[in-house]
Amino acid sequence: MELELPIGGIPLGGDEISIHAFGYEYTYEVRRRRFVRPAALSVMGHEELDWVMLVTCKGYDARQNTYRWRLAIQAVLMRIELEGLP
Repeated sequence: MELELPIGGIPLGGDEISIHAFGYEYTYEVRRRRFVRPAALSVMGHEELDWVMLVTCKGYDARQNTYRWRLAIQAVLMRIELEGLP
């Protein structure tokens, strides 16, 4: 599996994220991007459409040896294409 992010790093609203897996390219459009506390479950939940969520750590605190924030990026599935076709 391979993940493609927009050039420049962290995806913003409207950016596309592509996941290549099982001979297909799954293209998602970023709809939400927010910082949450590590224990927050508010970003988890049921969605009616097909979504992918990317979560990463931000704001390392060396004194406590932990991260203060999580960056949660949520994107909705826009299309699925078979790879390898001209």
